[in-house]
Amino acid sequence: MAQPGRKKANLSKYDRAGNILYREKTWQQFQKQDEHSDCILWTGALHRQGYGFACVKNLEGKSIMVTAHRLAMRIKLAREIDSEEMVLHTCNNLNCVNPDHLEIGDHERMNEIGDSYNRKFHPGKKMYSTSRRRQMNRPLKYTIEEMYWVRNNARTRLVMARFNIPRQKAQQLITNCRVGGCYGWLDHFNLDDTLKPEFAHIYNKAK
Repeated sequence: MAQPGRKKANLSKYDRAGNILYREKTWQQFQKQDEHSDCILWTGALHRQGYGFACVKNLEGKSIMVTAHRLAMRIKLAREIDSEEMVLHTCNNLNCVNPDHLEIGDHERMNEIGDSYNRKFHPGKKMYSTSRRRQMNRPLKYTIEEMYWVRNNARTRLVMARFNIPRQKAQQLITNCRVGGCYGWLDHFNLDDTLKPEFAHIYNKAK
């Protein structure tokens, strides 16, 4: 039921893509050409994982939020996209809405795309939360090798003895170095091989 005094949207002014209604002018307004690639970047709202968000309407005229790349694929295919259908970025840039860079695929195809980029991430992708970015960019007290040692020898008394720190700090360090902790970017290092270029500045600071 419409709220008193609230004007109902004129849905005839909207374009349709599957079961989504959108305005073409607004859709184009939040796009810009990437200067370094063929990607078309979404300049509207972004999810913390890097996907764009667009405000559209359903067929009843209710405003809803959808990911921009899935809307782009709806427009490209001129049909609805099933929730089980995965829309993949062949450019490896989650903020891209270029329809030529999108395809329907599965987990196997997604891994193929990741392998083709050597698991590197597009510079525009926001990989981590603000707190993790702070951890990555701050001066590090321990070397990468020491943090790996903590991860692989996660016993409080051993960590206390090696770094001469109290139990509480040792337990916190162990938590930070675990997979998924605030030092989760350790997963992108291979001490026996080469370092991914996008993380080189962290390794140089920690040596």
